[in-house]
Amino acid sequence: ETPTTMVVTLVFNSKGGVSRFDDNTIASEIFGSQILLDGVRHNTTQQGLQYSAATYGAENESGFTFEARLLAFAAGIEAANGFATATGTFDENDPDMMTGTFAFKTVVTLLSGSSLVADGNQEDEFPFVAFCVVGCSSE
Repeated sequence: ETPTTMVVTLVFNSKGGVSRFDDNTIASEIFGSQILLDGVRHNTTQQGLQYSAATYGAENESGFTFEARLLAFAAGIEAANGFATATGTFDENDPDMMTGTFAFKTVVTLLSGSSLVADGNQEDEFPFVAFCVVGCSSE
């Protein structure tokens, strides 16, 4: 089986937290290609559906871990929740490269008769290779 290659971009804020997830592939039919992780409510591609997301994480000399949490609201009522986690280890030969595991799960808790359930209920885990492209040790 040939592995699937996806290219996504995580944008970090000045405090080291993830502020944006670009080229989103998780329920992109609902959330679009970018998820903002700023704790503020944002509209989705679906009328009347909004989301709020934030991230938590830690880094040490060997790697990092983070968890992003997302809540979706339909007409102001919580309709779904989700989380994504990543744990990575810096490459011993290249400090601007890391390998790790990314996992996510989204669960629709409202609108059970809606077509959003099929698009919204997703779960996956896969290995990743990440490269620093801005603010790296080699700059």
